[in-house]
This record gives sequence, structure tokens and C-alpha cells, in this order.
Amino acid sequence: MRAAAANATTAYAARFALATLVMVAGIGSAAAGEAFLDDAEVVETLVDHTLRGKDWIEYYTGSGEIQGKVRYFGMREYTGRWSVKEGRVCYVYERAEANTCSFLRKAGETISHHLRDGTLKKDGVASRMPGRRLDAF
Repeated sequence: MRAAAANATTAYAARFALATLVMVAGIGSAAAGEAFLDDAEVVETLVDHTLRGKDWIEYYTGSGEIQGKVRYFGMREYTGRWSVKEGRVCYVYERAEANTCSFLRKAGETISHHLRDGTLKKDGVASRMPGRRLDAF
């Protein structure tokens, strides 16, 4: 009798684990399948706003300028330019090795930077604040 109860418990646990994995995989797929922001949404998201990541903060002007600070190798201020075309926002900085392009997603005031295939970029999650808030870093 105990063996039957143990087998039933094991079978239930296995079904529960499988259902949980399917549910988690479905959530991951839905998140990865979310649409990127289009050009107008990128402009609305960035212009006159500051994005703060783990080790960086940037303010974006309507004329395409970037004012920022970064913690890599000590605190450093920098400038750059941003532009958007076909939903892809590109950032050009004083140091060319930092230049990059991203596709953005927005969830509330959280902005995430992705590769075209939906992969989240390193240090690619930022909080969005209205106005020039470089002091918030």
C-alpha cells in the first residue's frame, strides 16, 4: 500500500514539475515575443527623459544629443548622439568602441535594450525618469 501511495505522490510531483516548466517556458516565450517599440514610441520614450542602468545613466534631448555618466573604470561623464530608424535606436559616443544599436521594450517605466532576436543586452535594463536627472546616479 505504501508503495502505491509513494508512486502516486511521485507521479503527481512529476506532473506538477512538468506543468510548472511548461508554464515558465510559456511566460519566457511571451516576454521574448513582445513587440519592440516603433520609431514614434522610441522618440516618446527617450526625448527629455533620463534612463538609469546599473552602471550608467543617460539623458536624451529632442535634437539627438546624449549626456551621460558611467561607472566603468571610475565615474566618467560623456556625450553622444542617438537616432532611431525602423525601431532600431543607435547610440554614437565619443569612444567608438562604445557605439551600439538596440531594439527597445517598455514595461511601465522600465526600458530594456535587446538584440534583434530579442536577447537582452548586457546591462540592458534601465529605469526611466522624466527630465534631465543625471544627479540621480
